[in-house]
Amino acid sequence: MSTRTASAGRRLSASVLVALLTMGGNAYAAEPSADDRTLARTLFDEGRALAKDGKFADACPKLEESERLAPGIGTLFNLADCYEQLGRNASAWSAFSEVADLARLASQPDRETVARDRAALLKAKLVYWKLHLAGPAPQGLVLRVDGRVVSNAVLDAELPVDPGPHSVRASAPAKVEAETQVRIDGTVHSTLVELPALADPAAPSEPVAPTPAPKVEPIVPAPSAEQSGREWQKPVAVVAGGVALVALGVGAAFGLKASSEWSDAKATCGNGVCDDKGFSGWESSRSSATVSTVLFTTGAVVAAAAVVLWLTAPSAGASTRAAVSPVVRWGTF
Repeated sequence: MSTRTASAGRRLSASVLVALLTMGGNAYAAEPSADDRTLARTLFDEGRALAKDGKFADACPKLEESERLAPGIGTLFNLADCYEQLGRNASAWSAFSEVADLARLASQPDRETVARDRAALLKAKLVYWKLHLAGPAPQGLVLRVDGRVVSNAVLDAELPVDPGPHSVRASAPAKVEAETQVRIDGTVHSTLVELPALADPAAPSEPVAPTPAPKVEPIVPAPSAEQSGREWQKPVAVVAGGVALVALGVGAAFGLKASSEWSDAKATCGNGVCDDKGFSGWESSRSSATVSTVLFTTGAVVAAAAVVLWLTAPSAGASTRAAVSPVVRWGTF
């Protein structure tokens, strides 16, 4: 394999746009290392052997990697032939055309003639596609075809493409990424692929503030007749009061945590858009606020029950007992 000189254009991939790949980087600027040349030679030999056995689907990836590591006219010619055997006519046409140009620069007229003839035969079989983005292109638009970044100039240009499945992904800062899957029919001369306009991300909603806990005011009416058999009420009231205090204390802690997390989240958000950290903080603040509300409500109800149990418990020497009914008013303490 002979090392080639720099060329004006470079294919991004065998399955991508062929006529517009001049936007790729110069693959021949750096001389391959000895290790790269050795590996490229090994892969080239393996690819050739697989191709001779008709295993082109296995051969092409090895030839592609050999070409990437140590570009050579011979390697590219074999890769072009492999593409053609797989029906990837656009990639084969591009590769043969480049072989012809490089062979001319290297004063190899026989190889140039063969490559140009192969390219001419393939050109008659090419199918094309046109990528159209709905709406104006947003600032910072990045297009990827089959995972490879391509120039935005591909939009609305009719370009050769390999038949088969392709994915086109469009992204831009502060926009929701959009992806389109398409299968190119090798019998249809030209296919229009409509790409959806990139939408703005949904703005996060404000976190729900903790619901105020109910205020409980015991109303003690006139003493009723003596009630017996309720000596257990005071011990249970003490336990319930302790549970209520714990619930209210933990609820207060979660309320402070929700407020702090929301403040931190808002610091990373702007114009209704949050980064990953801000969105995560917003979600966490909502969860903390919900826990705070539940704990406050539970603590208040248990506290009310404890008061009722304590006030209605029988006391020593008393002939009458107070009957207590809770009145619940929604508000803040």
